[in-house]
Amino acid sequence: MKRLAISLALVAVLALAGCAAEPEPPPTATTPSSSEPTPADTPSESPTPTPTPTAEAAGTDWRALLVAQGYTTVESVTEREPGWPEIQTGIEDPGGGVIGSLEAQVAIEICNAAVALGATRVTVLDIDGSSWILYGHPAYGGNVCTEV
Repeated sequence: MKRLAISLALVAVLALAGCAAEPEPPPTATTPSSSEPTPADTPSESPTPTPTPTAEAAGTDWRALLVAQGYTTVESVTEREPGWPEIQTGIEDPGGGVIGSLEAQVAIEICNAAVALGATRVTVLDIDGSSWILYGHPAYGGNVCTEV
């Protein structure tokens, strides 16, 4: 697309140069062809600065992003659908109807961190692989990380 724009700009400049009373030298990369810059006239583009990491795109390494934030109990992450990480932790759910334990609070922090990274749904699993914390599930609090 960029080459097409440059080619069209050069054809237009050459056509206009042919109509001028005095011949102009052909445009070069160092000689501007008009008062408005064309893609060839602009300085070479530097790489786009990397924004704060988010995981909006499919295939993002959710685990690396979460571990980088200090959540070292995250063992693996499977993206069930784009924006829906299933996070396997090494945290043991005390079970037995215990709600709000210290372990659950840590798992909820992990869930909230995934949401802050752009997750639209989250499932946090305890050490035995059972669903423990959910986000984005209408039956369990919707848009709140909830212990189930």
